[in-house]
Amino acid sequence: MDNISIPKERYEIHKSLVKEGIILIKLYFSVSKKMQLKRFEKRSKDPLKQYKLSPVDMQAQDLWGEYTMRKFQMLLETNTTLSPWTIVRSDNKKKARINCMKHILSKMEYEGKIPDEELIPDSKILISGIDELKLMEANLAKPHKLPG
Repeated sequence: MDNISIPKERYEIHKSLVKEGIILIKLYFSVSKKMQLKRFEKRSKDPLKQYKLSPVDMQAQDLWGEYTMRKFQMLLETNTTLSPWTIVRSDNKKKARINCMKHILSKMEYEGKIPDEELIPDSKILISGIDELKLMEANLAKPHKLPG
């Protein structure tokens, strides 16, 4: 299988899932470089959280620009109208989780659902894949300026 066929095959799989009535929600939790480093430093000092830290984690700081390019490429290849990405700004974990829940609940129909107006997520926390691509495209030369 060559790389050219992978996005097309992925699209066909997503299309099949949606056609079968599956609600496909793609979330990308995005943390800023500064917050990631802060979390790593905190974990390294906390005996209960040290297990969460690996050598690969610290490499992420050094490879931030490369990871940003990979994120951009992934979004470019896999963000579609049929199965769009939602980017979750997750520097603030609590706000990220609450807004994620709102987003997921807004996509479902269920008995006793609260009004849609109460399920509108914070537009500073949840960003559409297309808006993230636009932001990234405008800042590719300076990945350190990106919000995460």
